[in-house]
This record gives sequence, C-alpha cells and structure tokens, in this order.
Amino acid sequence: METKPILEGDVETLSLPNTMSNVFIQELINNYRNNQLKAINSTLEMTDADSIWFDLPKLKKFINDLETEAKKVNPATSESDLGIRFYYAAYPKIDNWTIMESHTVPKEYAERHTLIMVPTLKKKTKTERFYITISIHPIPMVR
Repeated sequence: METKPILEGDVETLSLPNTMSNVFIQELINNYRNNQLKAINSTLEMTDADSIWFDLPKLKKFINDLETEAKKVNPATSESDLGIRFYYAAYPKIDNWTIMESHTVPKEYAERHTLIMVPTLKKKTKTERFYITISIHPIPMVR
C-alpha cells in the first residue's frame, strides 16, 4: 500500500482542503487550556504539556510501517480497513524513569501527558487493535 489521498466524491468537495478554520481551532485549544489543562495543573500541582509535536517524516514512516505490517498479516488488507487510535497517556514519574531507557524522551517530561498511536484493523464486528513495533517519540510542548 502507498499512502495517497482517497479520491471519492464530487470534484468540488475533493478540491477543498481538509482543514478547519484558525478561529475554530483556537477556540478548541482555548477550551482545553481553560478546562482540562487548568484542572490537571491545579489538581496535580504541575505544569502539563498543552500540545504534542510529531515530525512529518516519522508520521509518514509510522503510516508506511502500519500498512506494511498489516499486509504481512493479511495481504488482502485494504487502506479502508486500517486506522489509528490515539490514546491519552502520561510519562512515568521520575522515580520510575528506568522504563524509559530505550526511549529518547528527556526526563523533564516526567508525568506530563502524551499521545500513543495504536494501529487498528477494521473487522466485521468492530475495530480491533493490532500491535506492531513502531517507534515514534512525540515531543510534549509547554507554553
């Protein structure tokens, strides 16, 4: 499989970029910062990350690896059968940082939130996770 746009639908719809307005995006970000982030920071008495950054080459590699590994499991797998589930997660406390030895995440991110991407495969009854070894390290961002 090769990552490419899905070209289904009318020409007018396909010619529009798959974007949201800056105003809408900023409103959602502000909602998070003013509610969830504020609660996390005050309850846990910390300054948590308010965004996470992934570089584009790693994202593309992750998608390519997902497609490649899925084809190894079942050559009939199509792009529409695949997805990615995003899980909210948190780095360990500094006193448990040894579990991070094989990862390049700096200790300053201890206890901050992150995202974990897990490939999924659509089945007839539900979407199931399948695990492949793909290393992608997000960088939490604190303003």
